[in-house]
Amino acid sequence: QLIEAYPDAYAPIPLPAWLGSAWSLLEDDPALLRSTLTWHEALLLQAEHPSFSAVAFVSAVDALSRSLWASEQFGLPGGHHSRNRVRTLLASRMGKEKADLIERIYNDRDNTSHEGRLFAYESSQGAFSALTLTPAIVNGESTALLVPNDGDRVHEFLQSVLGPLARATRELLLQAFGQPL
Repeated sequence: QLIEAYPDAYAPIPLPAWLGSAWSLLEDDPALLRSTLTWHEALLLQAEHPSFSAVAFVSAVDALSRSLWASEQFGLPGGHHSRNRVRTLLASRMGKEKADLIERIYNDRDNTSHEGRLFAYESSQGAFSALTLTPAIVNGESTALLVPNDGDRVHEFLQSVLGPLARATRELLLQAFGQPL
């Protein structure tokens, strides 16, 4: 009703051209659909449950590795173990030089899903990674930055594991939908 009453206030937003074909891909490939839905859940979990968000991102990559797209792009037959499938897809976005990070991602996923280990701030809900106000020079100007404390494992997990995993998963899905990166 608001759009009808105020058509100029709600200008149409053009959708990306690849979105139309993405719907068809989702209909034709159940693994791609599962991957997309799990990626969305990972996004929803990210702020309050980062350790389980990482599990969901890995699950989204694992589901994507079983898609028609992954079979065509990477020749991944159904018999490969999940770890190898996930490693192959993540390495395609993160680069082979990130092999240690990819291994850590999968190990953290195992530790959370099989042993109930948490790597972020879940055990102290509402807390956040401790930061220290630190003077710095940025672009030739004096300023203050909030810098994580050395050895802060929560910040390290969020920045070094969850962040790259979230970006790589998003890029893989966009690639599967035919979106150039």
